[in-house]
Amino acid sequence: MRRKRAAVRPREHRFLRLYRGLPGVWLLLGLPLLLALAGCERQPPAPIRLGLSSFPAYELAYLAAEKGFFAQSGLNVEIVEFQSLSDSDRALGLGQIDAAAMPMVNIAVKTARREVRPRPIWILDYSAGADMLVAQPDIPDVAALRGKRVGVEADSLGFHVLHLATELAGLPMSDLEVVTFVDQPAGLAAFERKEIEAMVTYFPMVERLKDDYGARQIFDTSVGPKEILDVIAVSESLMETQPESVAALRQGMIMALRFLAESPEEALNIMAARERVSVADFAEALQRGLHLVSEEEQAAFFSPDGGLLSALRQNAKVLQQLGIIDSTAEVEALAADIAAQSHPGARAQ
Repeated sequence: MRRKRAAVRPREHRFLRLYRGLPGVWLLLGLPLLLALAGCERQPPAPIRLGLSSFPAYELAYLAAEKGFFAQSGLNVEIVEFQSLSDSDRALGLGQIDAAAMPMVNIAVKTARREVRPRPIWILDYSAGADMLVAQPDIPDVAALRGKRVGVEADSLGFHVLHLATELAGLPMSDLEVVTFVDQPAGLAAFERKEIEAMVTYFPMVERLKDDYGARQIFDTSVGPKEILDVIAVSESLMETQPESVAALRQGMIMALRFLAESPEEALNIMAARERVSVADFAEALQRGLHLVSEEEQAAFFSPDGGLLSALRQNAKVLQQLGIIDSTAEVEALAADIAAQSHPGARAQ
C-alpha cells in the first residue's frame, strides 16, 4: 500500500512568521496599557480644596461653588468648612487644603514666621465697620478699657483692629491686658463668664454678644483706614504649578459677584443659609460693615502702589510693633513677588 505523502506547506520567510505572531503579542503587551489609559480617563481631576470659615464676605466663594460658577470655569472645587480662621490657616500650612479665605493680616503673620507663604489672588472685601470692639455693658468707651482685660483671637486681625481702636482713642495698648483665645466661640465663653471686659469680634458672633449678654459696641472699622482686607489666598505650590486653576478661581468669583448684582434675592438666600442667619440679618451685615471689592476694583488694589500691598505692609508694621512678629523682611519679599506677578485679569464669559 502506498502511503500518502503529507502535503508540503510552502516555506515561510522568518520575518513573515514573526509578523504572523505579532498581533497576539501586541494584544498581551498592550492590553494593560489600554486599561490603564482608560482608567486615567475615567478619573476626574483632583479638586481644588477651598477652606472657608464663617464670615459674610467669604460666602461669595460658597455662592460660586453652589451655583456651579467654578465648574463653568473648568475647575473642580471642594468647599472645606472650618469653625475658625486659625483652623483654616493651619490646614493651608499643612497642605490639607489648597486655598482659603482669610484676612491679609493672617498672611503677614504666617509669612513673617516662615510657616507658610499664602499668595493672595482675589480681594473679597475691606472692612468698613464689620470688625468691632465690644465691651461689657458698664464700659462706655475705649478709653475706659485702661487696665482691663481685652480678648483677641490668637494671630488674627483682631490685634490690628484693637491697635486702630486704641490709637484713635489715645490709649496705648500697653495699658491693656490682652488675652488671646483660640476662636470666637472661646471668646464668647470668656465674655459670658466675665473673664474679659471686652473683645474684638465680627458678624455673626457680635449679634449673640449683643442679644444675649448686652455687649456694648465701642469701636468699629468704619472710622479707620482701608487696611483690613479679606482675600482668597492659594498655596505657593498651586500658584506656581497650576496658573490655569488660579485664573479659574478668579473667574468663578467674578461670576458670583455678577450673580449677586443680578439676582440678589437668590444669592442672599444661599449665602445666609450657610451662615445660619436670616436673610435680613445677612444682608444688613453686608451693607453695614463691608465693602465688597468689585471686578473693576481688583486691578487698582493689585497694582504696585495699590491698597493690597499697602495693607500688607501696614499689617506687618503693626504686628512688629506689637511684638507678634520679629521682622518684616519676609513680608517685604512677598510684597515684591505680588507686585511682580500679573494682575488678576480673568474675565467671565
